[in-house]
Amino acid sequence: MFFLQYLPEFDNYGIKKSEIDFCDEIPEIRLKESDAKALGKAEKTKATVAFLLGQDKSSDGTEYYTVDKDYLSSVLKSGADIKFLDYQHTSKQLDGCDGLILPGGSFVSPDIFYYFKQGKKEEILQKRAKAYIEAIISAQVDHHNMPILGICAGAQMVGGLHNLHMYNAINQENPSNTVHKSKKDYAHDVIVDKNSPLYQIMGLNQERIAVNSRHSEGMIEEKLQKHLPSDMTIYAISPEDKIPEAWGNVKHHILCIQWHPENLAAKGNESMQRIYNWLTNEAQKHSKEKHLDFLDFKDRLMKNY
Repeated sequence: MFFLQYLPEFDNYGIKKSEIDFCDEIPEIRLKESDAKALGKAEKTKATVAFLLGQDKSSDGTEYYTVDKDYLSSVLKSGADIKFLDYQHTSKQLDGCDGLILPGGSFVSPDIFYYFKQGKKEEILQKRAKAYIEAIISAQVDHHNMPILGICAGAQMVGGLHNLHMYNAINQENPSNTVHKSKKDYAHDVIVDKNSPLYQIMGLNQERIAVNSRHSEGMIEEKLQKHLPSDMTIYAISPEDKIPEAWGNVKHHILCIQWHPENLAAKGNESMQRIYNWLTNEAQKHSKEKHLDFLDFKDRLMKNY
């Protein structure tokens, strides 16, 4: 078993990529119990969720798999135990998990995701992008609609695989006064459809809320989503430029958020924490359903003997 270490250089947790990528067996990557408790781990564990790691490079060139502290805090407080996924063993590491979190990050998405072609097609997808795609397909197909929470770039990858299209650069392709890439805690407002699952998940009493925003790419307006049908429903938009800010699919247990609720949850925003609570609760349901399916199979098998 491999354990993440606190990395002062990045003020997050991580492990050297070289330790994991060249491992002979499928590595199990965890957080130390002492660190989990320090980050606010709930007393009772409801389910085990998988978290696809990000990446950072130190000043000396060493590459790390990493995860921000606010992600860890939000997931652990929701009552989840966490197993981490690297980019080499992604689908196999999903075994034993009942939910999947795809975090934000900076990498090139498949060219077919974009609405406006930029002539910069990535002939060979980066390992990180491939890992996102592999994780999504494995969760939905191999693990029978395992609940998925996509954040920022993770949300975009889920959307792209479900035929939602993206702007390569929002500020150029759909210019407006809305700032989508900002360091502010609250960068702009979004309108959450009061009839959407997200409105209920967050426990909102008003449709207009303020969010942070750290993305230069994003999904195109719903009226332009005409190339191929998508089974995603838009849950929230930014009011001025109509950019989708949240989407999902109830049947497939998918929730995608364009902003970063973990950062706001870490500052005490309970509505944002409820987004991570949703994933853990859905994972718990998925685990119970899996167990009942197994008991049903066992019962039918025993009747034949």
